[in-house]
Amino acid sequence: MRMQKLKIAVCSTVHQHDDARIFHRQAASLAKAFEVTLFICAPFREQTIHENLKIIGLPIWKSKISRIKNWLILLTRLYRGAADVYIFHDPELMTMIPLIKILKRGKIIYDIHENYHGSLKETAWLPKPFRHLLAWGYIGFEKFAFLFTDMIWYAVPDIGLHYQQYRRPAQLLVRNVPLLTLADPLPPDQVKNQFVFVGSMGPDRGITQLVKAFALFRKRISGYRLILAGPFYSADYQLEIENLIGELDLKADVDMLGRVPFKEVPGLVRASKAGMSLHQPTYNFLRSLPLKLFEYLGLGVPVIASDFKNFREVVDAADCGKCVDPQNIQAIAAAMEEIVADEAQRREMGIRGKALVEQAYNWEKEGEKIINAVSELTK
Repeated sequence: MRMQKLKIAVCSTVHQHDDARIFHRQAASLAKAFEVTLFICAPFREQTIHENLKIIGLPIWKSKISRIKNWLILLTRLYRGAADVYIFHDPELMTMIPLIKILKRGKIIYDIHENYHGSLKETAWLPKPFRHLLAWGYIGFEKFAFLFTDMIWYAVPDIGLHYQQYRRPAQLLVRNVPLLTLADPLPPDQVKNQFVFVGSMGPDRGITQLVKAFALFRKRISGYRLILAGPFYSADYQLEIENLIGELDLKADVDMLGRVPFKEVPGLVRASKAGMSLHQPTYNFLRSLPLKLFEYLGLGVPVIASDFKNFREVVDAADCGKCVDPQNIQAIAAAMEEIVADEAQRREMGIRGKALVEQAYNWEKEGEKIINAVSELTK
């Protein structure tokens, strides 16, 4: 008699259906051993990826009100369905944990992507005193929600430091690292004269500084392009960057591609001289390690990254790029010049970065880890 596979519900009311961590890594890995249903924002109602992986589409939110509606829609669908394990991804879904635990009696995992309590202290639309109140309120409810949580996953050790004060739930480091890409760096004659940024674009990702630095670089070295691939945080910030590009006379030299399909990203990155990871010194980024940093390296492309402790430890470990003050336009432009000045050295940096990812920073290891964790949790 064939044993029934465990049913896993992976849930996000915020992220898009093709999210790198949630869909391409976590859900895809878990589906190798379990029956996985992914509840996530999508332009469709339902899609079967294969026998063990199905996506249930939630509306793509456009405002905070629509995110609340998504919360209610998800709660209804989880209540009507059945799963053995529920994995929640967004801080607002932490409020759903006690309800699902009581109503469905399944195992609960909360996947923590960022230092949420610290990020709340920098919420720009709230006066400073209210930011701290909100952060403390978050921590207070977090402690309550953890009474109903069986395990938490966190993306970097710095996040885990906050949770070591709790005796329960169980804790597991699940790093935000890329899938191994079986593609060697492109030969020099196939690499284009371009720099690339891939990811969501907002002021905290250093896009303003990147554009200004590229303008300075272009005054010294001509014939290069800047590729910006990803959605903007807001229409206002997109307009700000478009105006800046116009003011700096860069319209012919900067390509804003918007969201690029997941399968097209490797080719775009491999064809670039360097990947840009100029995160700004916010509470969260000073304590994190962005996935894009490892994706650039895994594709054999050197990085120009923020000179933060966690970033530098990775880049220095393999001498696979340059770390700079992400607010210093002159320093960023100088790093770009250094990268393109010596093609042989640039290529060696890329090879070393790729080897580092293959040896230590890849999702294949993390995928095995979460399958084992779920299996142990449900014994």
